[in-house]
Amino acid sequence: MISKVSLFLIVTAFSTLTIAAPLIQVSSGLDQTIDEVVDRVEPGTVVILGESHASAGANNLDQINQVEFIKALTEKYDNVHVGMEFINYTVQDSVDQYLRGELTDDEFKAAVGWGGNPFDEYQKQLLLPLEVMGWTHALNAPRTLTRAIAKKGLEDLTAEELSLMPPQFSLGSDIYKKRFYEIMGVTHDDGNAVYKNMFAAQCTWDDTMAWKALEKFEANPQQVMVVIVGNFHARYGGGLEDRLRARGHNKIMTIVQVDSNQLSDQEKLDLIVPHKDYGVIADYIW
Repeated sequence: MISKVSLFLIVTAFSTLTIAAPLIQVSSGLDQTIDEVVDRVEPGTVVILGESHASAGANNLDQINQVEFIKALTEKYDNVHVGMEFINYTVQDSVDQYLRGELTDDEFKAAVGWGGNPFDEYQKQLLLPLEVMGWTHALNAPRTLTRAIAKKGLEDLTAEELSLMPPQFSLGSDIYKKRFYEIMGVTHDDGNAVYKNMFAAQCTWDDTMAWKALEKFEANPQQVMVVIVGNFHARYGGGLEDRLRARGHNKIMTIVQVDSNQLSDQEKLDLIVPHKDYGVIADYIW
């Protein structure tokens, strides 16, 4: 008997057959196929797969690529898992219920507070691990926590808010802070509490995802987990990768998505050459 998940994937398969660009291996500058990259993924690896959130619902190439990459992994491994930035870890029970077929799509979206990203462009990513021995995991900090940090800082969190924080939390590096301030339009750190608190919230996001992802590896160290995040968390090692390494996990592959078919040769070169301040952008550019 065909399962609900199998039927869903068969019906939707034709929408995910086309890949617009190869992956570029940053260390060599060479184009790579998905299969060539997947062949370099070892058991125990966290694959940080970045995306432009703005691509969802418009030109959703990033989400199509995610599906193709996860599918390629499931064809090689039985132990493939997905971690989602879009869902906070306190609602994992609802994720479990959905994966067991106990919630409808609408019930699931209501239960987890699904936001503005179109659900139908991430549903396949949620369900694909069920085709093997995998599962999907909610990784992020609750929005109530990150909003509280952004508003009043770490020092004034309530006991309840502190209980939601990752253990052994620490802020990101000075280089990560510089990059964060740059996208905020801040040219130098003058101690402004607003930006300080916003950076602390950003770091809470990264460290919570690292903490919750690695909890899953404690019981299942040979799994491969694809963590779907915004590109900022994946670029230059400063966000999620740094927090995973700080927590003792070093089997990591990073992929950022930029639709390399739309870049000139010079633009590709600019991404491949290490940034003078931030270093190497990722292992692969897509």
